[in-house]
Amino acid sequence: FKPVVLCFSVLLLIVAVFATTKIGTSFMPKMDSPQMMATINIDSDLPKEEARHITDQVVQQVLTIDDVEGIGAMDSSGTMSFGSSSNNPNNMASYVILKDDKKKTNDEISEEIKEKTKSLNCEVTVSSSSMDTSSLGGSGLQIIVKGDDLDELKKISDDLVSMLSNIEGTTDINGGMGVTSKEERIVINKNKAMKYGLTVAQVFQQVSSKLSTETTSTTLTINSEDYPVIIV
Repeated sequence: FKPVVLCFSVLLLIVAVFATTKIGTSFMPKMDSPQMMATINIDSDLPKEEARHITDQVVQQVLTIDDVEGIGAMDSSGTMSFGSSSNNPNNMASYVILKDDKKKTNDEISEEIKEKTKSLNCEVTVSSSSMDTSSLGGSGLQIIVKGDDLDELKKISDDLVSMLSNIEGTTDINGGMGVTSKEERIVINKNKAMKYGLTVAQVFQQVSSKLSTETTSTTLTINSEDYPVIIV
């Protein structure tokens, strides 16, 4: 029976190979998933602040769609798509989270996003499939906090680090402050300084001179011997 079994096995192999040519396959099959990705293409000549303003407008328009649960946008300069990257620093990448009980398909929502954002000063391209690899190679999430008060900025940074630490999946959270040295602040009372005939600038100059460190100004060479000249 061995020849019969062998011939039958070869026949099955031929049929299987032939069948694979008739069946469609894909590396990442399209799925109607609860999330989509949108790329916001903005003119590279525009200032960064204006690009962020346009991104905010896109986010606001997308949130008006009933089937959208939320949306998060990030600077696409920190991400790399599968096999390529964007050279436009103004391009933004956004992830659209859909409701579990959404009424429309992903393709329909994608068209609605394009329709709502077509009047804005940008071009929005939407990937309706969740099988997206654009975040591969990215450097992670970056939050920019701006302000003039350094103490307040540090407090906000510490609060953000604490909040992000409680989110599952986040690692290596850094507030950006690094290791800082101890700081002492001297506040000069103008009125008291005036009693001694001093200005704030004069007091500052005296304090600065007391705190200055030794500095090598030059080196003298006498009889083939080098002598550093130290200014205190």
